[in-house]
Amino acid sequence: MLANTLVLKTGTYIYQGRFDSSDWSGDLVAYPVNMDGSLGTIAWQAKSAVDAQFTGTGWSSRRVVFTSASKIGGGVPFLWDYLTEDQKNALDRNPLSDVDDDLGPDRLDFLRGDSSNELQQGGGFRDREHLLGDIVNSDPLFVGQPPFNYPDSLERYANYSGFVATERDAMIYVGGNDGLLHGFDVDNGEERMAYVPRAVYERLSWLTALDYERNHRFFVDGGVIVGDVVLNWWGYTGDGWHSVLVGTLGAGGKGIYALDVTDPDDFQETLTAASDIVMWDFTASDVGFEDLGYTFAAPAVIRLRHYLGLALDSFNLGTWAAAICNGYESANGSANLYL
Repeated sequence: MLANTLVLKTGTYIYQGRFDSSDWSGDLVAYPVNMDGSLGTIAWQAKSAVDAQFTGTGWSSRRVVFTSASKIGGGVPFLWDYLTEDQKNALDRNPLSDVDDDLGPDRLDFLRGDSSNELQQGGGFRDREHLLGDIVNSDPLFVGQPPFNYPDSLERYANYSGFVATERDAMIYVGGNDGLLHGFDVDNGEERMAYVPRAVYERLSWLTALDYERNHRFFVDGGVIVGDVVLNWWGYTGDGWHSVLVGTLGAGGKGIYALDVTDPDDFQETLTAASDIVMWDFTASDVGFEDLGYTFAAPAVIRLRHYLGLALDSFNLGTWAAAICNGYESANGSANLYL
């Protein structure tokens, strides 16, 4: 569960992720909190909101889904023509026979919400009663106005108080075992964006298998955090403060990723928007990340000393970084910290 405020007051809500193991559907539920501490009537359910959003052709015309074609700056829309050959091959693979069946484009559409190839429609993919997949070990994260008390003097060329004063829509981010990180509007539970991490592609096709109810798998099952950072690595020409989401996959895969979620109004399914939003996405197959395992611990966004190691940084040119432990079952079985 997650509350959007630390102190009980008017406008406080509790957000709870849910799952149904009979069909592995999921839900995110918003409850208002009364002044006596009791929970009010459910304000909205993401499950029904998402179903209504993407019914008919909405999965194609209205849904905003990003993925990454490379480890750094490779953000693209989650559309067939933008995928790498390896990603296409993974989606083309029949999960039961382990041979290519050339149904990759149909599987991609299924993951976006298309029901036309489900068994109940005469197709060969499993039936779904709801589009939203199970939310099991990923805790919902509320992101409203920037919450930190950084002094304006922290960054030489970026004013934090001005960043805090800029209005933006509040969001809830949570990972689902439908292969997606989801970003929901806190006002109505509608999905504003979703992201498919690189490390989950190798088993995405299992989500279409007819026996999936008996062979459930984890995908985006890890935690997410958001920190406010100045992106330019040495401070002189940066473009101000940004809110960066860093996510793990838990049991869903050996991967970590970072998205720029500063302004939800930027969530548009275009190549330009995707390249701006997806910062990096590393897997254990990438050079330098071979010791990345199944990461369950929450990442941290931290500020490091100046890149030259200067003890007295009078110009405030420190570097922001994500600190992430390498997790379980890494290639060498040793503990590592990635920065």
